[in-house]
Amino acid sequence: MKNPFFNKAKRRAKEIFGQPEKVKQVLDDATKRSKLIDTTKEKAATFSKNLQTLFSMLKAYFKGDYKDLPKNTIIKLLGAVIYFLFIADLIPDFFAVIGLVDDAAVVAWVINSISEDLDRFRQWELAQNEPVDVEDA
Repeated sequence: MKNPFFNKAKRRAKEIFGQPEKVKQVLDDATKRSKLIDTTKEKAATFSKNLQTLFSMLKAYFKGDYKDLPKNTIIKLLGAVIYFLFIADLIPDFFAVIGLVDDAAVVAWVINSISEDLDRFRQWELAQNEPVDVEDA
C-alpha cells in the first residue's frame, strides 16, 4: 500500500514491537476510540467489526495465547491500529465519515493482505470456545 501515513505507522509498529507496555497502550487507546464509531450504519459497523478482529489478534499474540503470526503480519496489524489513532492521517477524522472511510480502507487492505493468517486465527479462536476479549489485555 502506497500511503505515506500508513508506512509511518508501520515504522512506529516496528519500533514498539518489542515493548509490550507500549503495544498495550496503543491497543487500549484504539479500543477506546473505536467505541466512538457509530455502528448503526452498515459500513461503519463492518469497519468496527474488522477493527475488533485486529485488536483480538494482536491482544492474543502479545498475551502469549496465540503465536502463529509472522512478524510481518503483526507489523501490518499494529500499523493499521496506529494509523487508526493518527490525528493527522490522510483524511482527518474531523471530516467524520470521510475520515473513517480512509481508516477503513487501510484496515480492509491489511485484512485482505493477511487473509491466510486471519483464517488460521479465526479457526484457533473458535477452538478456544470463546473469542478473545478485546477489553482484557
